[in-house]
Amino acid sequence: MAGVREKLRAEFLRLESEKDEMEKEIEAIAAELNAPGPEGKPPVGLKGNLVDSQGFPRGDVDVHAIRIQRNRYAMLQTDHKKAMSRIEELLKEIMSLPKGEADNATGSVPQKADEDKGEEGEQSIQEENRNLLAFLWVERVEAGSPAEAAGLRVGDRILQFGNVRHVSGN
Repeated sequence: MAGVREKLRAEFLRLESEKDEMEKEIEAIAAELNAPGPEGKPPVGLKGNLVDSQGFPRGDVDVHAIRIQRNRYAMLQTDHKKAMSRIEELLKEIMSLPKGEADNATGSVPQKADEDKGEEGEQSIQEENRNLLAFLWVERVEAGSPAEAAGLRVGDRILQFGNVRHVSGN
């Protein structure tokens, strides 16, 4: 099962990278088309007219280049939508895979030390978490991030996030 999970994860990472590249190119094309024209003329934009009031091609812009950019923009939008749909499917597949015995082990909810809780508060937390199963594993914590400030570490297992949790049948 680990091989399937790793294969799906690799495809997910590949698609995510492709999606990021598409987003960069989409932003670059939009920025270029929305930039002011020569001599301060208004930008052509993604949908502006490429013909003048008499129906002739505008002489102040490269109509062919703009049409190519607009076409590329539309193709990237379509590809981006497909990539996002596949990413969503992959996430569903990955999350629906059965977990191995090591994956089902319960972990602890990372918490900052709170001296006001004392021993009674700690026992209460352990009692509440007894039937919870880890459903999320921390694989990366960025330096200076809110996760790091909250005390999350690589390898931590999350039992509950807000009201989201996985409770064992015991």
